[in-house]
Amino acid sequence: MKSRNPVILTLAFFMCCGPLSVYAAMSGPAGQPASFDGAAASDDGSGSAGVEGLSQAYLSCQKSAGEKLLASDACMTSELKYQDARLNKTYKALLGVLKPESKKALVEAERSWLQSQSKDENFESTLYGDTQVENAQQLENKLFRLCARANALDKYLALAQL
Repeated sequence: MKSRNPVILTLAFFMCCGPLSVYAAMSGPAGQPASFDGAAASDDGSGSAGVEGLSQAYLSCQKSAGEKLLASDACMTSELKYQDARLNKTYKALLGVLKPESKKALVEAERSWLQSQSKDENFESTLYGDTQVENAQQLENKLFRLCARANALDKYLALAQL
């Protein structure tokens, strides 16, 4: 039997059922989110149910929002502000501990990341339509990209402080 592309299947499921349903469908045991390779993520003890970097407030907000798209959007908008502040705080702290040549490389990397974000958003605007559900998916994608970058900077900071 031919194996199917999980990204295409996820996109098809999203188009049918919405972003929160995709997230729920990707859940592992005991409601824990599955990783992209299909393995269940484990709880790291931070109260975030194994979703690295997302705030507990966001996870609770999404749980309360359920399938209400406007409520979910409000959760994501709030979390975007939190993740942006987290990223900026870590970026400034990282600049404070790096040697001059590393600072220059970080600034260049951050500029490239910002350009990549813009290009991803432009691409997604051509891929997705303009329905409320598709706009919510784009917002969620932006949130997850921002969180992933904040996580990366956290790791760089931990390494730089060794």
